[in-house]
Amino acid sequence: MIVTLFKHTTDTVGERVELDFSKPLPRSIPKKDLPLWSATVFNGPRCIPNAVEVNGLTYDVDIDPVPDQSIILAEVSGVSGELMSSSGAAIAKPRWRLKLDTDKPIPAKDYKRVSTYVASKLHFPVASNSLEPARMWYVPREPEEGPYIHVALPCEPFNVDGLL
Repeated sequence: MIVTLFKHTTDTVGERVELDFSKPLPRSIPKKDLPLWSATVFNGPRCIPNAVEVNGLTYDVDIDPVPDQSIILAEVSGVSGELMSSSGAAIAKPRWRLKLDTDKPIPAKDYKRVSTYVASKLHFPVASNSLEPARMWYVPREPEEGPYIHVALPCEPFNVDGLL
């Protein structure tokens, strides 16, 4: 997936790169030292006013009650994307990142409305900060406890014009 990568949490300017979310970084890297990624294309330093477009919908699924993998996958069946465990996941307390594909980028000015609408159709809560167009996520690493889980969802992307 092509994303904007920020090598350090303090970086405000990133570069567009391809990341393979199926291969996490090792657990030994402290979370604070992980690079950040965003589905957003920025025109200038990272901030909401500089967000141009967002390539897909990405959600933090880590609000109690956090659903298990099978519930999330059932909710998004028919949509392409990726589900992955977050670096803070544990066997007793799962935490997820859900990336749903779109057939074209979503204009940044419309992202919050579109992401809020899609989130409202899910039968589990998502973190409200994941509804913002300039949202950042840590590059996946092996979780605090247990195995890293990555599931590719090879279906159809959301139709952006239909969502707008």
